[in-house]
Amino acid sequence: MKDEIKKTVIDIANVLSSNDEESWAKTFEKLGSELDSDCESSIFSLRKLYGGMGSFNDIILHKDGIPLIRENDELDELRHTLYKQLDRAINLLKTSKNLP
Repeated sequence: MKDEIKKTVIDIANVLSSNDEESWAKTFEKLGSELDSDCESSIFSLRKLYGGMGSFNDIILHKDGIPLIRENDELDELRHTLYKQLDRAINLLKTSKNLP
């Protein structure tokens, strides 16, 4: 579980970094490295990136005001993969702690 999430997080950071989204890339790099020291907290922190205005869901990669179709498609696929992985991990955590 953790290794799958970490790989996806690294892939997301690479896509973001390659497309001038350094701030977001650093956020994912930081949370990815924190998976090793505090996996549970990092999982919940990653999940929080998906909500609200200006969230990870709102990122559109572009160059000179023109959306980058291939790069956005790749990011969108990774975004959905990570969400599913996090959802699964959170459900496992809740089950292991007998939480609703």
